[in-house]
Amino acid sequence: MAFVEGTDYEIIEKIGVIRNSEKSPIELNNIHYAKIDEDRIDLRKWYDDKNGDHKMAKGVSMTIEEARKLRDLLDDYLD
Repeated sequence: MAFVEGTDYEIIEKIGVIRNSEKSPIELNNIHYAKIDEDRIDLRKWYDDKNGDHKMAKGVSMTIEEARKLRDLLDDYLD
């Protein structure tokens, strides 16, 4: 794993952007956290700090199983 210096996570895969905003885009990513054994699906806002580093803001992380359940609930709701 290659964690960014000063962080406890690594973005494994950028899945997509939910809202593209210059100041705080909302992204869906597959993230590995240093203190958690399994990867998480992560939906959250991001921002660039004064040094230009991409930083986490508020969001939600879930296991793959939780993400599947959310997908099923959204499929039922949106159909």
